[in-house]
Amino acid sequence: MKPMYISPRLSRDFLPQARYLIGVSGGRDSIALLHWLINLGYKELIVCHLNHQLRGRSSNADARFVEKLAGKYDLDFELGAANVCALAKKRKMSIEAAARDARYSFFAKVAKRRRCRTIFLAHHADDLVETFLINLCRGAGLTGLAAMREASTRRVDDLDLTIVRPLLGVWRAEIDRYVQERRLRFREDASNKNLTPLRNRIRRRVIPDLERHLGRNIRQNIWRTAVIAAD
Repeated sequence: MKPMYISPRLSRDFLPQARYLIGVSGGRDSIALLHWLINLGYKELIVCHLNHQLRGRSSNADARFVEKLAGKYDLDFELGAANVCALAKKRKMSIEAAARDARYSFFAKVAKRRRCRTIFLAHHADDLVETFLINLCRGAGLTGLAAMREASTRRVDDLDLTIVRPLLGVWRAEIDRYVQERRLRFREDASNKNLTPLRNRIRRRVIPDLERHLGRNIRQNIWRTAVIAAD
């Protein structure tokens, strides 16, 4: 898998010999990222998985799957758990926002304990387009529209966490091919088909409508705008 767009900074600043965290949900994207990094020579990865406790037995099965995979690759494994529904209710926020906050809090705790403050995440080009549209709909300024970068720093629980997203230039279809060609196993999340979350509606309804009415290039054009905004 060769990213369509990747800055020279990644190969310069994040050398394979160093130790890094990597967020792995067990889904297609994070499994592809894990496999890709290992094949690029990243052998000191610490696999981090948070059980969001949203899908009962399926959530527990996800955790077991990722733990087994980490063992297969002889990588350290960190498991966390959070009652995301309770967190969302307590903070009066959406499930998606609560899940994101819980993940970053978990990553920060692992980063402190492991003394490793850089984490690889599997956000890709389609995620960038969706996030750009979400923030645009919410009236975000330029900072909000440029919220997702290949390398950035996020303040989480008094810790500066460096977030690296090597796949921001790779489209979901390319990841699908990568996984299929290598016959990589991954976990399916049925909640991705739920149209209640705004991101899922944008992914399954809004973007396809934009492509039908404005042409197939609209996705690439939005991606390019998001990349320019982040520079």
